[in-house]
Amino acid sequence: MERVENTMRSPKQGFVTNARDKFMTEGRSSSQIQDAKAQQIVNIFKMQSKKKDKTEDILRKHGYLPKDVDEEMENIQLTNDYFNKIKYLEFVIFFFAWVGVGSSIVEYELRYNSEFTHTMTEQKRVQLLIMLCINALCTICVVFAIVSRYLLTLQWQIEKKLLLPLDNLITTKYYKSMMIEIFCSILSPLPGLENMTYIEDYSDREVTVELRINVLLLCTAMIIRLYLIIRFALSFSRYRNSRMQRLCMINGTEATFMYSMKAFKQDRPYVFISGSLVVPLIVCGYGMRMFERPLIPVSGQDFDSLGNCIWCVIITMATVGYGDYFPISNFGRIVGILACLWGVFIVSIFVVTLNNLLEFSKQEEKSYDILCKLAFKEDLRMKAVNVILSAQRQKVERQKDDLDISRLAVVFRDFRKNVFSLKQVSKRVRAMYEDYNEVEVVTKDVEEINQEVNLLMSTQEDVLNEFRELSKQFGDVGEDNSIVSDEQEVDDNESNSLSELEKQMITVDN
Repeated sequence: MERVENTMRSPKQGFVTNARDKFMTEGRSSSQIQDAKAQQIVNIFKMQSKKKDKTEDILRKHGYLPKDVDEEMENIQLTNDYFNKIKYLEFVIFFFAWVGVGSSIVEYELRYNSEFTHTMTEQKRVQLLIMLCINALCTICVVFAIVSRYLLTLQWQIEKKLLLPLDNLITTKYYKSMMIEIFCSILSPLPGLENMTYIEDYSDREVTVELRINVLLLCTAMIIRLYLIIRFALSFSRYRNSRMQRLCMINGTEATFMYSMKAFKQDRPYVFISGSLVVPLIVCGYGMRMFERPLIPVSGQDFDSLGNCIWCVIITMATVGYGDYFPISNFGRIVGILACLWGVFIVSIFVVTLNNLLEFSKQEEKSYDILCKLAFKEDLRMKAVNVILSAQRQKVERQKDDLDISRLAVVFRDFRKNVFSLKQVSKRVRAMYEDYNEVEVVTKDVEEINQEVNLLMSTQEDVLNEFRELSKQFGDVGEDNSIVSDEQEVDDNESNSLSELEKQMITVDN
């Protein structure tokens, strides 16, 4: 029977059956291939996860990772303690750095006065050497505090789980910035260099000056260590506390010193400008004084006065340059160049701050926009009233028995002038609403239209009362009807030149 049935099938049915079987077979094979690929991918991930687990076990075994899972979470109290220690080290660095600078300034002033008055004695030499030793001791303390700060910063980041326990100053490349900071801190007057001099020959003035190396190092230390004042001020601000660190980390950024400086400038711009102006002004003025004092007999300028030096730096910062005081030494000119560049920075910051001061805040801008809208609204209402009144005066003049053409022309000119003014005010009002969405525009338009309609109705009543009085005086009712019909015709002709809003006003009047 099966053979008979198979022979009874048509060639078309056999072709369909073979195609269906082939499709099913290919579908099974393709699905098997896809399942095999998916299983292979799963096996790869399983093998990688096992390898990762083995790596973590090996690191935990040798102490590079915490053995307990709970230890992998941040200990907030411990990280806060580390962060507070870092802040105290910032104070220590600032204190010893500028104590060393102060002792070097005292040593320079005593040495210069003793040499100028020729009263240098052995006892004074010992005092000057003690001052230099104090500076050297302070420099050593600064270097030790800088290294300790970097180590504590590294440990703090490890406790915050930002770094691994196996990280150090070399793997994190913190040693580069640490070495640069240490080198900048070492640049200061040191014992043993007090008798070393640098000779400057000014051939144009036919003079030779011996400049002490310690004087050059003192000016360099004063300029470089300005950044320590900035670090100290920002470290104890509310922009560098542990809470700000967590907030910045949540938002995908870091509470660095640059971030703190930007926040401080945004929050207290006048304090930022004042500090950025006064401190470098004194430092540059004193540095120029040190380099220009030996050349006072040649230049004839009183650079022995610190006030004159500060005046010269102020004029240089402002890029005015009166020419009453100017440096002639090479290093004095370098200080002037630095003051000029810093002055450009201060002036630009001052201009930006003043511009921000004179600009509206969001609340002030919103209040000002509302005030302008109210003023334009009042102006629009007055213009609309003037249009209606001028139209009525035109009708009255035209309906008089003794028609005066010149008077009618004047009234008509006033009417067209009021219509033009109304159009201009309407354009201003529409332009003010371009920044608002459609819902706000429609809502405000409806409110204004309601107020305008109420005003026009009250004006219309007054005008109608005037017409009634006029009609009673003339005593002609038919003439009154012709006036009303003429009013409608005139309104229809004049409304063609008006905008939609003005058409609505005239229609309400009719």
